Amino acid sequence: MVQVGKMLKPDKWQATFNSDGRVFGFHKALKLIVLGGVDPSIRAEVWEFLLGCYALGSTTEYRRQLRTARRLISSHFPLSR
Repeated sequence: MVQVGKMLKPDKWQATFNSDGRVFGFHKALKLIVLGGVDPSIRAEVWEFLLGCYALGSTTEYRRQLRTARRLISSHFPLSR
């Protein structure tokens, strides 16, 4: 059963990052996710980590560069025409 009070909220999610933007203590965030889900306002960002789009050890700057590169590639090679 999902426990709404245990949901991963934005403040708890931000607390999992260090000054470089690397994730630490992910097991605590994961426990909240399993028990109560993810607040809708941070769902997309959290899922990028859960799906392995970003490594937990990646920095904020590295993720920014990766997003920029993905957008550039997708603009040159659209999936549908």
